[in-house]
Amino acid sequence: MAEGSRKPRHGTPVFRGFLLSGLLLLALVLPAAAQPAGGPLLPWLVQSVCVDGAGAPIPGLLPFEPGCTRRAPQRQDAPMPYRRHDWPAVQQARALPQGYQASDAVLGTLLGVPAVVHTFDFGAGQDRRFGVLDSGRGDGGQVVPLGPGPAYVAMTEDASGGVQWFLSPDCRTGGRGWHGWLLAGPNLSEAWNTQVVRLRIAPSPQACPTAFDASLTRFRRTRLELPWRDAATGRGGVAVVDAIVSEHYGGAEIATAHHLERFVLARDLGMVRWERWENAAIARRPDLPQRAETLQRQQRCPMLSVSEPPGPGWQMRDCRFWTNFVRAAPGQPLAALPWPPRELR
Repeated sequence: MAEGSRKPRHGTPVFRGFLLSGLLLLALVLPAAAQPAGGPLLPWLVQSVCVDGAGAPIPGLLPFEPGCTRRAPQRQDAPMPYRRHDWPAVQQARALPQGYQASDAVLGTLLGVPAVVHTFDFGAGQDRRFGVLDSGRGDGGQVVPLGPGPAYVAMTEDASGGVQWFLSPDCRTGGRGWHGWLLAGPNLSEAWNTQVVRLRIAPSPQACPTAFDASLTRFRRTRLELPWRDAATGRGGVAVVDAIVSEHYGGAEIATAHHLERFVLARDLGMVRWERWENAAIARRPDLPQRAETLQRQQRCPMLSVSEPPGPGWQMRDCRFWTNFVRAAPGQPLAALPWPPRELR
């Protein structure tokens, strides 16, 4: 995929130490009493900051590195000791060491409701800049409202569809309708938990649809070897993580679905990977074999143990892998993308 490509629509339907003042350091993390109730899935949804005994962030330390014994969730409005970027194609790694897109997994709000915000921040090509909301250039993301039960994506934004809401049938009976696009439930195990959910894309949370589409969703928990790299040096390694794998199908059954979106959520790192698979027998995209071959040649999404086709004839068309870590320079902490728009926070 070229560096200018956006993250496709959903549904059926840099790490160097820094010094800050004491107040600024303490602002990086939420006091325990101020942390929103995110339920048992919060550790997989949001990235963590390593903190010392006084609660101050430890410069230059990733959550899976030695010495990170205490962690706190990263707030969207607080300075960041690191950001997660995608891997560049091997042919462009020297020219674009920070990849094409950064993605923050941070605590924020959606219409005043505590939420995890997964941003998609393009910074390569077409005058795009990391850390700046480039209007009309594909920046956006997805929002997961926090609660004690399952995790659902309520809203997304991308260059193609703009702001989109994924509403469920409960909007017809007085509910918010935010229970359509299921990511995972708290009943985690190594076996697949499979459900068929009903949802429909809408232009606003008030535009409750009259009909809904069926989408098979399944999720499971697994131990995973996760490749990672340091953007500044290109060096990296493999971290063993506790992960949730979530699959969202474009149909009620795997055999008859035309596409699949797979998400990998790693504990203390948030959503680190997105894969788009298509069923060649149904999608009938003539460019699918070429896209799959190009993706493999670029090596920007090293295959994971969970990166398997769900059945015969399925091919991976696209992928993002946000384990290319950019570390903050001394005295220059990074900032999360200021998204969603202020009127939706």
